[in-house]
Amino acid sequence: MPAKRIEIDHKGDVLIILSTNNLHPGCSSSALDDDPNCQPEIHLLCSKKHLTLASHRADRMFDSGFKEATPEEADGLYHWKFDAIFDPTAFEIVMKIIHGKNRDIPRAVDVQVLAGISAVVDDLECHDVLWFFAKGWLAVLSQVNALITQKDVAQRILISFVFHDPVMFEAFTKAAITGHWIFMQIPGLPIRPKILRRGDSKEERESSGQVSGWVVRCRTEATWPKTWMQPWVQSYVAWDLNPSDE
Repeated sequence: MPAKRIEIDHKGDVLIILSTNNLHPGCSSSALDDDPNCQPEIHLLCSKKHLTLASHRADRMFDSGFKEATPEEADGLYHWKFDAIFDPTAFEIVMKIIHGKNRDIPRAVDVQVLAGISAVVDDLECHDVLWFFAKGWLAVLSQVNALITQKDVAQRILISFVFHDPVMFEAFTKAAITGHWIFMQIPGLPIRPKILRRGDSKEERESSGQVSGWVVRCRTEATWPKTWMQPWVQSYVAWDLNPSDE
């Protein structure tokens, strides 16, 4: 079954190839031909000009000697591939905002979608372009009194870090700390060195009296029976907005 193709810019010169493998665990190989939501890849036709203006990462990449900086001979497009770590819906929303397709942008999104958007924004380094929409989404989200789960706390920490919301960040890192939750980290994922230098014991945490100066330590434990968070949440859940030791 051919990959789903979305034309963000019908005159675009960049083909973003977004892998969706493992994102739909209920999809079998036989379902790929019948269910459009079970495609292994999604292709988004985008504009290099818009991407480089909005995304610091894209600007560096297309100005480098990487393979992605050279058009493919087969179709004349730049091919930019992403692993299956991003929510396709969130990725499409970010691309539409970058390209000024604002009419199709939702006025409100739930926590899971906004966390997915935050992961894309942080990876592409396109915070400025999304800032206005993010503040609107956060305002709506702050009025929702939903049951707070462990996953929800982790997602809100990520959201508040990426879009620099100190009030939300402090509230939910405090909730994570006082809730005695352990946020797991898959081995091999990047964690900033300052996180690994933070205090590890409960006594150190309680004696410090700090909530915003340090946050939740990501730990690696091979015997942990389950990893409920997406890898990008695990990578960023321990970051703080205003580090006091740097």
